[in-house]
Amino acid sequence: MTPKWLNETKISACNCCELSVSGKKSYLDKTLSGIRQFFAETFLQELNAKKDGLLQKLDPRLKLTAALISIFALSFIHRPAAIILTYVALLLLAFFSKLGVWSFTRRMLLTTGLFTALIILPTVFNISIPGRAILVIYKLKDFHVFGINLPSTLTITDNGLRFFFLFWLRVLTMASVSVLAIATTKREHLLSALQALRLPSFLTMMAALAYRFLHILIKVVENIHLAKKSRSIKLDNNKEERRWVAGRIGWTFEKSIALSEEITQAMVSRGWQGDNSKANIFKFKANDYIALIFLVPFFALLFFIIIKGY
Repeated sequence: MTPKWLNETKISACNCCELSVSGKKSYLDKTLSGIRQFFAETFLQELNAKKDGLLQKLDPRLKLTAALISIFALSFIHRPAAIILTYVALLLLAFFSKLGVWSFTRRMLLTTGLFTALIILPTVFNISIPGRAILVIYKLKDFHVFGINLPSTLTITDNGLRFFFLFWLRVLTMASVSVLAIATTKREHLLSALQALRLPSFLTMMAALAYRFLHILIKVVENIHLAKKSRSIKLDNNKEERRWVAGRIGWTFEKSIALSEEITQAMVSRGWQGDNSKANIFKFKANDYIALIFLVPFFALLFFIIIKGY
């Protein structure tokens, strides 16, 4: 009969081999976790761009041009209803592009939405934008904090809330436009489309090289941390761990400079003379012309709203 403990699959290290401090993740584990998350998100981005969705079938030049026009138009619209309709249209595009409406919305709300809300939160108070008081936070005769005179009355105003909601909704929609265009386009096609739209070739070349060799440097960093973790029985104190991480950051910076010099010498030795021009690999197809039929009236409506001040 097999002993019970032999059938258990849970494996735990002894206290001396635990690479954690007070039950928390060590600097090594946090760094390795961040590296794995980076590669997972990069892989997910490539998978999204290869899906058989609506936006994936469109010409990258058309997508980038439409995204730029949309961002420009949204920056001048002052009616929340028009921005909300635009955001709903983006959710429909995300659905037909097989990105997942819920995951797309959640990611945008937890990143851009939350960050923007924290940045512009002071605008809801009367000290930033005066208006009719909706909620009184406090009302005192004299209010001092560390010798600083604060307003005797602090309220949330209607004008502040309107500005907060409009600004937050606008930034969220503009960021969603950018993410939707990037997430449905392969990296090499995105850079080629930027060059086709007359972006300086040296900028697109720098972006392409940075994206490619960033993965190499991150893989090197991962190997360094894995090597230290495999040779560590017990962690040092926090001060020593921070000192080691700081040293690895400096080493990675020196490594990136040396790598850039080697890449430049390799390119020059192979005949590169600073020209990064490529033949136009894109051609408009039937899907692109159909998309134009819908985009032109949509942009006309947006600019009509801007001109009329709706």
